[in-house]
Amino acid sequence: MTAETAATTASVDPLLGRKVGAYVIRRRIGEGGMGVVYEAQHERLSQRAAIKFLHPELSREEKILQRFFNEARAISLAQHSSIVKIYDCAQLEDGTAYILMEFLEGELLLHRLERAQDAGTGLSLKLVAELGRQLAAALAMIHSKGIIHRDLKPDSEKTHSQRAAFVPHQTPAACANFASSTSIAVHSTTRTPRT
Repeated sequence: MTAETAATTASVDPLLGRKVGAYVIRRRIGEGGMGVVYEAQHERLSQRAAIKFLHPELSREEKILQRFFNEARAISLAQHSSIVKIYDCAQLEDGTAYILMEFLEGELLLHRLERAQDAGTGLSLKLVAELGRQLAAALAMIHSKGIIHRDLKPDSEKTHSQRAAFVPHQTPAACANFASSTSIAVHSTTRTPRT
């Protein structure tokens, strides 16, 4: 990237090209009322990740900040193949909070359903049963840890090939959609779907 390209990129979005730990922010995935989600890449390993940033003004509100980090903590306790992995959560020098998580290729279940409906085909019974099984297994696992998913809907789940996964909002916005019985109460917020 030339100095001129870097300057143009920074004027469009100051986070593009910025390093967060060993990850370089490559592109914006989506934005909502609570925050912005980016795709990033590890500078040495080339591993892709998603970084969910809470808007700076919201990062200064203690209750919202606590809920944001509660979401990361709850999800990190929920280790399951159908739940996105959390790598880190912290704050930038200016106080902006972020969650660094597994980047999942694929599409939101909502978009997959809409595409099948538009094609007039619907989803196959076999696929519906498999996705349902995967999501039910993930819910059972998180419930066993005292965690409740408070925003279960087709735009909260992403599908990749035959795998379904809870994505704690690589969709932008939602403050916290997982609540733990061992943490303070967390309320979900409304938002619009992203990618």
